Amino acid sequence: MAGSFDDPRDAKALALLHDVIACLVNKPERITIEVKIRDGKVYLGVVAESKDVAFLIGKQGRMADAIRELMKAIGKQSRRTYVVYFEPLALSESPSELSNDLAKPDTFC
Repeated sequence: MAGSFDDPRDAKALALLHDVIACLVNKPERITIEVKIRDGKVYLGVVAESKDVAFLIGKQGRMADAIRELMKAIGKQSRRTYVVYFEPLALSESPSELSNDLAKPDTFC
């Protein structure tokens, strides 16, 4: 997780978001969350493997909407506005690593 907070409410929200996403993706160790605070809003950029990002967005954005609704509810309770967006990691692995990765079974939380 990246970013620092002056407000402990933000740290709790970030930890919750990370825990939820880690249970949904195949490679939770590759998740990072970029944090930017602008104009009173906290922007949380979820960066993960491209397959995991596709899963987190879901068909017609349903999974992404559900994650955003969760953060909206957390924000209402703590009187903050959280904006969640998703980005894939840059592809920096070699083709041999990718083929080995495809042979591994998918695991979930």
